[in-house]
Amino acid sequence: FRVKDPQFPFDIVYNYGTFDFNAPGFYTKFARGKLLYQLSRSRYERFLAVYNYEGRWVKEQILDLSAAQKQAVFDFLEHNAKPENKEYQYDFFLENCATKMWEVIENTTEGAVFDNAYTTSRTFRGAFQEYLHFNTWGSFGIDLALGSVSDREASPKQLMYLPEYVFDAFEKARIGENPIVESDRILISPPPQVQKTPFLLSPLFLSLLILAGIIWITFMNIKKRNRTRWLDFFIFLLTGIAGVILTLLWFATDHTATHRNYNVLWAFFPNLFVAFLVVKKRLPGWLGMYLKVLIGLILILCLLWATGVQSFAPILIVLLAGLLIRYGFLLKNVLPTSEE
Repeated sequence: FRVKDPQFPFDIVYNYGTFDFNAPGFYTKFARGKLLYQLSRSRYERFLAVYNYEGRWVKEQILDLSAAQKQAVFDFLEHNAKPENKEYQYDFFLENCATKMWEVIENTTEGAVFDNAYTTSRTFRGAFQEYLHFNTWGSFGIDLALGSVSDREASPKQLMYLPEYVFDAFEKARIGENPIVESDRILISPPPQVQKTPFLLSPLFLSLLILAGIIWITFMNIKKRNRTRWLDFFIFLLTGIAGVILTLLWFATDHTATHRNYNVLWAFFPNLFVAFLVVKKRLPGWLGMYLKVLIGLILILCLLWATGVQSFAPILIVLLAGLLIRYGFLLKNVLPTSEE
């Protein structure tokens, strides 16, 4: 929020999206979802200079509020900016710097309506992915980290966890019969369109490269009747590490957006321990049943995907194909094998 009164002069920006980098245990709290965000105050000129330096763009909406309503918003912000009130528990979807915009107006302005801002349904994940190309590391990583909770339908207010939706919602919002927004303008123009990730550096290309490698090595193993143990080691090691991270995000953090993440069905954390068994020349007999479980888990994931329980990164199809090929090969080769 920007509050300006040229008579004093007074021109202050209130920002709910800040946190203290020097807080004790900053990185641990951030990873566990326990980092407190806070409302900060800064001079408008400084705020604009920082955004300009960082190459960001700024749109401003001037709100059509009465003098009493403006005073109520200002008093609310000043009260929340006090040291004892400025911190709040951040939530990626439900309580962030964007959601605070409509919350402040509803708390200070009787009759403000945002519920009818959108008529088409969207999920939390779907709204987010509108701004990302599927073949980018950002999109791929977010789809890996977010759980099935992000695939539930969001209400019009809940969609305002994204700034663009806040801007659009304010354009449509009303106080009684009157629009809340009087006018808008661009303070810093949007930068040129950011170039997409080069295909040779994209997650899709890397995934296809991994799949091709798995297919070729597996074909040569079948032809020569041997087993490339280092490939099996890295497949189990990396899927195990990914499983540990995703499992911790689900059960050991306060990040609600990462709960019920069924990526753990392919990123299976016990693989981390099995990796040090498959690197050996002789495979244990029970590994056959374990491989059947892994294949079954991937098939369950596909069922959850098909039924809409959770959406997964489209590129994951390529990686799952590679895992199924290698797991199937190992399932047929549980008996002692020779090294390539």
